[in-house]
Amino acid sequence: MEAMLALVIAMLIVGILRRRAKAVEVARDAVNTMFLVGVGMTLQILVFYVWWGLTFSWYIPDMLMGFKYYIDMFQTTAFWPLIYLPVAAVLPLVALLVARIARLFGGRPAVKKATG
Repeated sequence: MEAMLALVIAMLIVGILRRRAKAVEVARDAVNTMFLVGVGMTLQILVFYVWWGLTFSWYIPDMLMGFKYYIDMFQTTAFWPLIYLPVAAVLPLVALLVARIARLFGGRPAVKKATG
């Protein structure tokens, strides 16, 4: 749940930052953001495997890195295809909606005070 919340926040940021872009560009950037988050999580998991290997027959791995590994594995469930993948398909639409709202509110000029 926390991983999906983080992805929703990332989509909000993409929508706000890309408010002046076309809809196709916002959707593309949203998908690219999800891809980069997935790649970052995968790299963090691979670091543990490269550092400690696949089996621990003669030693116990660093428990801090082991705990981080399990947290990273738990967070990658946001990319599993059971329930979260359909939700991830909706996230670019969230970015598009936020970009549209930001465009509506961001384009208004500031109101000046009347001086007397």
